[in-house]
Amino acid sequence: MYSTDESDDLKRKLIEEVNNYVGQTESSLVEYFGIRPNYLGQYPKNIKRMLVDRMLNLDLDKNIRKKIKALGLKIRTIRVNKNTGIKESVSFPAFSFTELVTEEWSECKLREELENLSLLFIVYRETVNGDYLLCGAKYWEMPAADLEGPVRAVWEQTKGALLSGINLEYDDVRNRVSNNFVKASEKRVVHIRPHASKSSYMAYNPYADKLPVPAKWVNKPMNFSDQWMTKQSFWLNKSYIFQQIESLL
Repeated sequence: MYSTDESDDLKRKLIEEVNNYVGQTESSLVEYFGIRPNYLGQYPKNIKRMLVDRMLNLDLDKNIRKKIKALGLKIRTIRVNKNTGIKESVSFPAFSFTELVTEEWSECKLREELENLSLLFIVYRETVNGDYLLCGAKYWEMPAADLEGPVRAVWEQTKGALLSGINLEYDDVRNRVSNNFVKASEKRVVHIRPHASKSSYMAYNPYADKLPVPAKWVNKPMNFSDQWMTKQSFWLNKSYIFQQIESLL
């Protein structure tokens, strides 16, 4: 374990390393670090991670990587587009419906995950020509007021919806199922949606989880279960994340 002073020193060092490149565009950083495209002109899919590794010397200094892991610090690259929107939300592992309804807020998994969450945001802003300008880095932990206020309210609302029977409605035109969990469009601190791209409402399917109470269905397909639905995760809302990094812009 590291002392508070050692932890703070590492965080300052990481931010200083990123700040050495503030004002550079993503394309200029790619060139500076000698990252080359393949024969089709395509860069690696993990290009953002590669730039982080180069800026923080993680590919050369394995000791820094070990220290970051020991602190539980997670690094997230955030791109802010021209209309001041961001694509990235921060996800958490899928939760168990039956376990969540047996938890109390004071000891629930979501509260524990957010209490222990330490993020280093590395922020880029889109330029007029479509490139991304590095704005800087910011260390962030969730304020207690947000955790105990709006996050707790969403968690309690989720628990209540599960205990009363989640509302599910099948749209046969779009081939989609809607529910009454908190949505990203509500722009609260957290929302609920699937973590994986695949979905299922069939019993014992690996992409589904058992509900504690049968769902209240509208227009349910014959082969769908009353008691199973697609696995869900809590996500930090991207509108909330934008508020946390806005000062760097």
